[in-house]
Amino acid sequence: MKILVISDSHSQLDYIYDIIVQESPDSVICAGDHSTDAEAIAYAFPEIQFYIVKGNCDYYDTKHDNEMFVKIGNKFFFITHGHLYDAKKTYALLEKKGEELEADIVVFGHTHIQYFSERKNLVLFNPGALKTKEYGIINIFQDSVEFDLRRINER
Repeated sequence: MKILVISDSHSQLDYIYDIIVQESPDSVICAGDHSTDAEAIAYAFPEIQFYIVKGNCDYYDTKHDNEMFVKIGNKFFFITHGHLYDAKKTYALLEKKGEELEADIVVFGHTHIQYFSERKNLVLFNPGALKTKEYGIINIFQDSVEFDLRRINER
């Protein structure tokens, strides 16, 4: 299962569309900040499952929650934007929440900095800011998971 992970799109609808066409994901995780961008793109790709949370810039988003805990494939994800967990200063609160929920993977944004860390049995994954052409790919296989931080037009 191939998952496209984006955050902080800040109205870059073309980037989202182009990446989906290029990557052909099975699912898309949007970790906030202009969640309505992902919502708009979801209509163009009804065959793809979208998991969307709102961020600190999603003032008018009444449809999405600040976080979600969901099973995708055979892994449990905690998805949040990160602003409610002080992600610009520390990842400790995100790690603690992931451990409390017994998540396999914590996906977040907010910092506009790509990040991958595997601690104990928990992965912290930030795709960076789509606004600056950054995104992530998570491939879930039966016995393994691959994580890749990418930039548009780079492979």
